[in-house]
Amino acid sequence: MRTGRTMHTLGAIGLTGAIGALSMADFTSASFRAAGFQAADGEVRGVALSASQKTVVTQAINLLDNNNSSTTQACVDCLRTLLANDRICLEAGTTTAGATTLADEKAGCNPRTEGIHISPGMFHQRTEVIACVLAHEWFHINQSAADYQGNFEAPAYQHEIDCLVALGLTGSNRHMQMVNCLAALNQPPQSPPFDAGRTSEGGKIAFDDSGWSYSMGSDFPGFYISAPDNVMMYGHLVDTPVPYDFEVYTADDKKFVTISGYDPVASSGVIVSYEVVADGQSFFLHHAQTLTDSEPFSLTRSTDGSRLFALDTRWDRVVTFTRDADGAYTVPGADYAGFDDYPALGGALGISANTADARRGMAGDSLIIDYHDTRAQSAVVVDRPRAVLFDDNGDGAADRQETLDTDGTPIDWYDFIAVVPGFVDEPVFGDTGVTVFAGAGAAIEIQAVDSGGAFIETLGAGTMPTDDNEAPFALSRALNPCEYIQAVDTDNIAAVPPRPWYIPNPVDYAEPFGALDFSDVFAFLVAFGAQEAPADLADPEGVFDFSDVFAFLVAFGAGCG
Repeated sequence: MRTGRTMHTLGAIGLTGAIGALSMADFTSASFRAAGFQAADGEVRGVALSASQKTVVTQAINLLDNNNSSTTQACVDCLRTLLANDRICLEAGTTTAGATTLADEKAGCNPRTEGIHISPGMFHQRTEVIACVLAHEWFHINQSAADYQGNFEAPAYQHEIDCLVALGLTGSNRHMQMVNCLAALNQPPQSPPFDAGRTSEGGKIAFDDSGWSYSMGSDFPGFYISAPDNVMMYGHLVDTPVPYDFEVYTADDKKFVTISGYDPVASSGVIVSYEVVADGQSFFLHHAQTLTDSEPFSLTRSTDGSRLFALDTRWDRVVTFTRDADGAYTVPGADYAGFDDYPALGGALGISANTADARRGMAGDSLIIDYHDTRAQSAVVVDRPRAVLFDDNGDGAADRQETLDTDGTPIDWYDFIAVVPGFVDEPVFGDTGVTVFAGAGAAIEIQAVDSGGAFIETLGAGTMPTDDNEAPFALSRALNPCEYIQAVDTDNIAAVPPRPWYIPNPVDYAEPFGALDFSDVFAFLVAFGAQEAPADLADPEGVFDFSDVFAFLVAFGAGCG
């Protein structure tokens, strides 16, 4: 069984170094790791919260707990458990999402595998906003595999909207942005895109590290720029009747936003650039141009920022734009790739640039192709197929496409994931094996450590499969009570640091915990006499007999350390 198949962009692998003799036939996580690359510069990477940031998150969770209509108790309990297990992290990658989540496609909360990243810019927002963003991300954690087959973002947006209303933020910037995005998400399949089989679900919000956020409205097309102090600037997109996507960027100390969209009257695409001035309090039209008989549905920028790529879903091609003298993307160039030469573009709905040079490994730009609309999603379903285009000679045009991994299966997000290792099921006293959740292709060690994570001994080792995030590992001995163990990604221990897991003694019932004495004996006798679950220590389950007494004596005799 796979877990973690829905990746809310947490832990995308980034690899540093030269690609050397590695051929693209070896395009897997395992082969890149074997060549010495590190998961340190990925598009999305979580690092530990600072003490002050952890305090803010705690305050946000307390706000949810103190307002019963803001979310559910299950949400509050899950967020506190995730925070205690260091599974709420700070985003240190290049993603512009306000928050992103890794979920296991199972209802409920698993603090050993699931987690949430928070953008640095989000910490400039009000505590109430952070609280409702956390409630939004928890909603994803609680969704099942069946939920992810449909429009899984819309109910999460609604949950956040309800939370904002409950905390008194009706009409705030974040509330308006969520309402606009939800309206776009709930639109029926539309044309554009020209191919009715490809649906546009609309909506996008981007953050920068200073806390400014950017979004679009589609019902009355406009662009919103929101400051952390709740000042919002709105501009009517007269030149973009149906806005699709946008990129915010800085060039020569000037800030620009380039918006792609569609003009249904002219049946043509539009690319419009605005300059953002007065610290975001205003923006004005810089340049507008028409792409005749086209639909520039998704945008991404090159890793060095010199080029903008637009995915034209009408003709399954990627169009290139370069900067003008002012730094805005207004100069059209030759197509990067087209369907005739690269049929992997057929049915594409999203493009993104490979963000690390070692992952690109070529002289020019490499683009990742997605076949579902990701603009409004903080979620990436990691077992969906993808394709990758490469510009080998740096001439600005693709030279080849890759669609299959070395095992003959489609390239997918498993090839890009490095996550903090964890345990799928809680390890307990007496276990001789554990099931690990980690990055595909990761080299894993199961280590016994002290409470501070200092190494004691290796209990097991192996390599994760290249197409999954879950695998069993045998241990060299049974787990002892009151010891600590951790799963370590040995290639990337600095980028995805492990977390020690405590193995409790199952009969350490009473204080002082960590020491076994008569209080634990008494607690067992009381539970056994009342036929309560804590005393049901052995099979058959639900039957209280001498096997439970014997199990208690064994565990009690094992002591604590």
